[in-house]
Amino acid sequence: MSEEKETMELAGAGIDYLASDPEELGRFLGITGFDVQGFRDALGSREMASAILDYFASNEPSLLAMCANRGISVERFMRCWHAQNRTM
Repeated sequence: MSEEKETMELAGAGIDYLASDPEELGRFLGITGFDVQGFRDALGSREMASAILDYFASNEPSLLAMCANRGISVERFMRCWHAQNRTM
């Protein structure tokens, strides 16, 4: 799977998870600065995908819950996040 496709697939899982938990979505919006309309407008964008991956990578309890609920290994998620954030 391409890196881009993997990123968008995992971001989609994160978005689905946030949409199922209004409290978690509220935390995401507060941390990222998106408002509800901005969140909706950014769905499917690279910017939103990066924000989603960053949010879950920096919030271990949410990462573990999202991965468990969506059947994604934490290792897979973190490999993708690291690939997006490599500096070399």
